[in-house]
Amino acid sequence: MSSQTSVTKFIFNRLKDSDGNLSQKALTTLVNSMNHASVDSWFKQSSIYDAKAIYEKYKDNLEKIEKYNENNPSTKKKLPTIIFGSRENFIKRCKHKITKKEFTINRVLPLVSVGEALPKGNRKFELRVMEENKIIFKPARNIKIELQLPHLRKNYQKILYDLQTSMEQKKLPVKISLDFNYIYLIYDENLLTQPNYAPVKNRLMAIDMNPNYIGYSIIDWKAENDFNIIKTGVISIKKLNDKQQSFKKEKISSDNPKNIKINNQRRFEIFEISKALSETAKANNVEGFGLETLDMKSSDKGKGSKYNRLVNNQWLRSPLENNLHKRLNLIGIKFIGSSAAYSSFVGNMLYRQFPDMAAASIEINRRAYLKLNSQFNFGAIFPSFTRSTSALIQSLEELGLEAFKLIQKVKGWKDLYGIIKNLELRYRAL
Repeated sequence: MSSQTSVTKFIFNRLKDSDGNLSQKALTTLVNSMNHASVDSWFKQSSIYDAKAIYEKYKDNLEKIEKYNENNPSTKKKLPTIIFGSRENFIKRCKHKITKKEFTINRVLPLVSVGEALPKGNRKFELRVMEENKIIFKPARNIKIELQLPHLRKNYQKILYDLQTSMEQKKLPVKISLDFNYIYLIYDENLLTQPNYAPVKNRLMAIDMNPNYIGYSIIDWKAENDFNIIKTGVISIKKLNDKQQSFKKEKISSDNPKNIKINNQRRFEIFEISKALSETAKANNVEGFGLETLDMKSSDKGKGSKYNRLVNNQWLRSPLENNLHKRLNLIGIKFIGSSAAYSSFVGNMLYRQFPDMAAASIEINRRAYLKLNSQFNFGAIFPSFTRSTSALIQSLEELGLEAFKLIQKVKGWKDLYGIIKNLELRYRAL
């Protein structure tokens, strides 16, 4: 901060000496001639910006006082003097109420980074408020300093969430300053205001999640059995998980830098996925976003230590769900939680033309539609078994079963699931 303060004062004095008659190019040349290796080019440009603002304020006060003195020759006012660090600080030092060291520290200006829209609002700071209640300060290449924010009131949270969203979308420059106690964010409120969101009625997006994959679908619904699938997709983080699983074989401890790095990378990827999903929802003007509600607790799942580690330790379901909820609220998209019961089985039996996770998301999408339109109760979790016969026969034949005979015997979805499970058949689509 002290180095940038020196640059700002230097530029202000040059502007004052030249009556403000120095071009941006001339100021840049002057700054670059200074021996301040610790102040990089962007902080220098930010110093020029700040020095110009200080000079404009000084010039404005000067003109006002000169005009007053012309009109009141008998009671002239003194010309303005710039005192860096506040007049109060100067007076306290004159009265020996503070030490020279305190006086010097108080004269240090906040560290300033001027905002730019294209580098996501500000090239030296990154807002991670929605994810971790932090602001990341990046003073130089490969250096990141985490600034943990205190617990914020909801109105402040809302502003910071809006700011982060606008910065990520490269819509808003934010000037950010930092001193010994506070972080200051300056932005144009008119640019922050989001246009009213206009969703398409009964167009829903839903996702199905497991530790390795996230499947999604976007569907226009006219009725439970009358719909149009607009888009589906699958997002994978399996390579990341597999890489960490290999560390176990190598007997790499959990506090090893390799494990720490991959945990941080996974957390980063989860929040990037959340951002991508919310942006996809917004771009497609969906009305609601469906997600199955799960109460996941660490436990032995009965499928071996590798599976337990994957589900209990590596799956960041809650951070993804919480962050998605925040982002969707900002846009104005309804968040719809629904039952997870047999959603993967039903989805894979009815929509086998889609990958497993995307097929499951279609079933979750159906449940979200019913819940959104107040048609959802426990008895309506499953789609009509009789209306699903043709799709079920095709799926059962793909599994190598005598589909027609089997359909005549089973009583419903749960009964069919029990038969498939007892036969140890893989019902999930690839």
